[in-house]
Amino acid sequence: VDTKDAGIEGLKIKDLNKYELILGIKELTKMGMTTKVFEEVNLSDPHFFEQNPVLLFQLKQ
Repeated sequence: VDTKDAGIEGLKIKDLNKYELILGIKELTKMGMTTKVFEEVNLSDPHFFEQNPVLLFQLKQ
């Protein structure tokens, strides 16, 4: 297996995992499960809400 091909495959899997995470967070938001959304986002990127305080504010409303 060429390392170039392996890198491309790894990227595809990573992108799919991100896509699944985003869809899951979107669904939780629709159901009004803001605490779970906050937890899932923090697991994925602990600094996300520090870098995006407006989104945290909107989530809390």
